[in-house]
Amino acid sequence: FESPKEISALSRSGKLGLVGMQERVRLLGGVLEIKSEPGNSGANNKFDYGR
Repeated sequence: FESPKEISALSRSGKLGLVGMQERVRLLGGVLEIKSEPGNSGANNKFDYGR
């Protein structure tokens, strides 16, 4: 899929799965990063465990 510049744009189009994932990761102090291109996409979660 074509990923938007901001994940919050997905909620405006009714796609709440990634928005929910982003919120849960944020609550745990992490960052959700999505990289997508036709035929190849993935999501990474980054957490700073040194805090």
